[in-house]
Amino acid sequence: MGKILVLGAGIIGLSTAVRLQEEGHSVEILARSLPMETTSAIAAAIWLPYRAEPAEKIARWSAQTYRRYAVEARDPASGVQLVELRKIARRELVDPYWLRPEYPSRRLSSDELPPGYEDGMAVRVPFIPSNRYLPWLLDRFRAAGGTVTVGEVGSLEELPQEPEAVVCCVGLGARELVGDDSLFPIRGQLVRLRSPSSPAQEIPPYVGDETSFEDPVYILPRGSECILGGTAQPGEGDLAPDPQTQERILARCFEIAPELRGWKVDGALVGLRPGRPSVRLEREVLHGRPVIFNYGHGGSGFTVAWGCADEVVELLGESLPE
Repeated sequence: MGKILVLGAGIIGLSTAVRLQEEGHSVEILARSLPMETTSAIAAAIWLPYRAEPAEKIARWSAQTYRRYAVEARDPASGVQLVELRKIARRELVDPYWLRPEYPSRRLSSDELPPGYEDGMAVRVPFIPSNRYLPWLLDRFRAAGGTVTVGEVGSLEELPQEPEAVVCCVGLGARELVGDDSLFPIRGQLVRLRSPSSPAQEIPPYVGDETSFEDPVYILPRGSECILGGTAQPGEGDLAPDPQTQERILARCFEIAPELRGWKVDGALVGLRPGRPSVRLEREVLHGRPVIFNYGHGGSGFTVAWGCADEVVELLGESLPE
């Protein structure tokens, strides 16, 4: 087993590092930011394939990740839960390409549909509260001997020679680090609400079948707070919250769940998803050692993280001696 350097500490880098540890490797993470300072920390983090290609691989990686979360949900400290997500549409809803028999699902009855929605289905999926899951996963990584160094990387050439392999999980940072011009930001703005009461009123999670691909609708309760979304604006890199966008998000979500009108607005969140025509998950040999690229997951980082980490392990196993 070898010493591996993982670049990036978002959900992709962190899950990859943990998975490599499980294979017996000595792993160090080098990242510009700690996990709770990355885009992953802003994510609503429901398991749901979105804005990532190619579909066939996304479906496979998603299934592998689903199984991992289902196991982790047995540990309350992880924060992971299996919830019944309601996917609703203003027209007939076509079964999504990723739906499998092992994901418990049912059609919604007419009295379960919000006003103005014609069809819907409920699918049991993992919900991964990033504010609990990322610190839990980081603690596991460190407890198993992993190290995290915060620092900038100007190029792959300047990395230390000691690691036997490098795994590049830097998301949008790959535009500068490896000159990948196919990457582009997908701006996402969310609104966070706080419950006025304790315990919080129970509200089912919803995902709306968006009329515009750039305006997904979702309501994701997590304890005393609720995350409302959202936007998916390709090519937009502005991290400043837009007040008009916030009002539009609130209005659309209040139509679906009017009971949220009594909740307190607790700020806006903005993050940039790493968009790419297709996920880059491949191995090259640079300067005499294997470098595996694992980035460009769009809006599906939490959804495919463990499946992609499994593939990193396979690619690395083909490169390092036993």
